[in-house]
Amino acid sequence: MGQIYIITGNPFVDAGIYVISELTGKRVGDIEFSDLERVIPQIVEVYSTDMWKRMLRLIFTNNHPLVHSSGGGRERYEKFLKDLSNDIAYISDSGTCISCGKRDKSKVERRFGIGRELVPLTGSAEFVNFFPMGSLGLEMCSACLLAIQFMPISLHYCAGRFLLLHSSSEKVMKYWAKIGVENFDRQRISEKFTGCYSNNSNDPVNSLFRSIEDIVLSYEESWGEENAFIRFYYFSNAGRIPAYVEIFDVPSSVFRFIVYVKQIDAYADWREVVNRAQSGHRNEVYSNLLNERSIVKYFFKGDRREVFGNWNLLKFYLKEVREMEEKRINAIREFSDRIAELIKSLDSLKRLKQIEVAKDYAEFRNVLRFLIKDSLRVGLDEPILKFDEYVELILPDGAKGWSEVRDLMLFRIYEVLHKWLIERWGESEESIEQS
Repeated sequence: MGQIYIITGNPFVDAGIYVISELTGKRVGDIEFSDLERVIPQIVEVYSTDMWKRMLRLIFTNNHPLVHSSGGGRERYEKFLKDLSNDIAYISDSGTCISCGKRDKSKVERRFGIGRELVPLTGSAEFVNFFPMGSLGLEMCSACLLAIQFMPISLHYCAGRFLLLHSSSEKVMKYWAKIGVENFDRQRISEKFTGCYSNNSNDPVNSLFRSIEDIVLSYEESWGEENAFIRFYYFSNAGRIPAYVEIFDVPSSVFRFIVYVKQIDAYADWREVVNRAQSGHRNEVYSNLLNERSIVKYFFKGDRREVFGNWNLLKFYLKEVREMEEKRINAIREFSDRIAELIKSLDSLKRLKQIEVAKDYAEFRNVLRFLIKDSLRVGLDEPILKFDEYVELILPDGAKGWSEVRDLMLFRIYEVLHKWLIERWGESEESIEQS
């Protein structure tokens, strides 16, 4: 027996294929024609409700065969889906379909060919100059066109637009589809039709990270083995305005970090870090992770000289996301440990305060000079900081990145001196200056 579906690399088609897989309870390669016949009536039933119709207009324009004012309707749409299903051939070695490349263009008649009312973010098929060689619409087979009609179930609704996930990981794709299908099934059972799934985030970056966290936390898998690259498309395809799309890439290193948070049972601490970074519309931790900026400063509990998580969590972030060499991480940790012991032996918070308030690299470097003098004054056997260690490991780039190194040092110092700092908590600024 032949095979109907394979993963194509087209985000809209693949999302729909995984939805069909979840609805039928079968692996992608095992989907049969009888399965399609069984699930087609389900989407016709749900999509015909008011809220889903509203969303279909944003996903497929007002010219979609279900919502078109003159040429649409429930019966017309169901016939269109069944015609697509009946036109599907098993995959072959070649074909003209721009998605799977395994079949030729659909034979199901369309007045204006195949355009953005069936395939979001393409073009209006009546404008032949939009498509290759002046053709009337896209070259896409019936199997891929049908899969796209299931795609809305996988979308996450966010602030008037939709998030579509595409990933190199089969597991991530599967569970993203599963979230949408569970939402779809709940609505069918309860007969309360609210449209596409939403995690109630009003910003796409916040929403996509919460969804990734939900996948990792909710489903038991060997996530540590997944080297998943994830791409999100934040889009609207409403016909009354130009189509809109924004693309967000979540590197595999960021995905592995979120997985590690779960593995070491540090999710509560991670939520504290994230919640502290909610500033206005978009969470700064999530934004920094996407834009390769440091999030170390968010591991601190305000001004209480306490931290969220532990050094191992921070170390994993530094290695995986920041790509910092372990030798350098260990050097910063060991240097911070020596400073912590020196501060405690001096029984003084003065130097710690100076590290905290340093405004630039020159001021920070000056504090390190004071610490070296302090170490000489107390008679340490070994220098607290050696030249090669400083220029090769602690701050190899000089002023560049000094504030992140300072934050790492403070994180470790607070961790090492936790009990001692609790005992000293509440000392006035005057007493610190005089100590």
